[in-house]
Amino acid sequence: MSGGIELSVGSIPAAVQSSAPAKAARLEYLDGFRGVAIIFVVLIHANNAMLQRGVALTPDAFSPVWTAFHILSHNATVYFALISGILYAYRLHDKPHAAFLRSRFEAVIIPYVLVSTGLTALMLAMAARRSGEWPRAHEALLRIIGNILTGDAWNHLWYIPVVAILYLISPLLLRAVENPRTGRVFAVTMVCLPLVFSRTATDITIAMLVYFSGVYTAGLVIGRDPERILARLSRSIAPLSFVAAGAAVTVWLLDRSGIEFAGPVSFRESAIYVLRMSLAVLMLIGLRAGMGSLGPAARRALDRIAAYSFGIYFLHAPLLRPIVGVIGPLVPAGNPAWALVLAVMASFVTALVLTWLVVHVVKIAAGNRSKFLVGS
Repeated sequence: MSGGIELSVGSIPAAVQSSAPAKAARLEYLDGFRGVAIIFVVLIHANNAMLQRGVALTPDAFSPVWTAFHILSHNATVYFALISGILYAYRLHDKPHAAFLRSRFEAVIIPYVLVSTGLTALMLAMAARRSGEWPRAHEALLRIIGNILTGDAWNHLWYIPVVAILYLISPLLLRAVENPRTGRVFAVTMVCLPLVFSRTATDITIAMLVYFSGVYTAGLVIGRDPERILARLSRSIAPLSFVAAGAAVTVWLLDRSGIEFAGPVSFRESAIYVLRMSLAVLMLIGLRAGMGSLGPAARRALDRIAAYSFGIYFLHAPLLRPIVGVIGPLVPAGNPAWALVLAVMASFVTALVLTWLVVHVVKIAAGNRSKFLVGS
């Protein structure tokens, strides 16, 4: 990653400057990036749901479509971890850590617990209906608690326990990054660790925590002085684009060859990490330069998606299951690639629109209390 990418030693501030300019209350391009991030998250889950559940395919038959969508959006949660790190270093660290944790508990953890509880209860009820045997109350309670701790209520919820741990250790990570003697070495090391500590699917492991700690640390680095760092990185658009293209080609070749692991290290996840981080920087640069030039309709749509991003994240995956159940049977016999792409895109748009509408209704109905239900 060190080739031409200026997220390197020279780009990392050595210490907080006392003469730093006053911070804007809101980074509009970061809000825009949040909207882009949730779009990619819904897209990858629409792809996975359609190609795993919506249509009956062998791996060989769907590999090109699967790989193309994974190159486009697999592991888009990296974007959210990066945003969280930027926001914490930019302004959230200014409040006492207890107040920061309380705000995250109210706006992230409480809705996560409610969603996890509801989904677990739903799955237990469906299983009981099929088997005719209902679980005992203590068994159901243990399942709910277990799913809350592990994110296993649905296959997308693993990210919340991971980011909760990042919230807890944020002051330690930021202090390490800001250390005038060792901060640069620490930051570069953390950002590079995900190359050898591969993400472990949806299982919360030490490797998964190291992986996202690296992403979060990159966000802390950028967030300490985002204007200066992104301005500096904007001089490296060509090498960043070259790295992103090379990583995308690498993922394609790995998928085609069936090569992935060397021991616990996934070459595919390493390439995806390079791809996501380089694209994240390119998108931040582009949004910083171009948010003002977006048309009013596009800007309003992106703002609204960004404002509801947590609610969309919590609710979109369960809604995708019935959506792909309806759209999947419409794919013609033989599952041509064009039809699979259209089916994925139709599922993606339907899920995004429906979840946005659900969150919108909840926001109107619950008012200020809506953050406890759909996040904030």
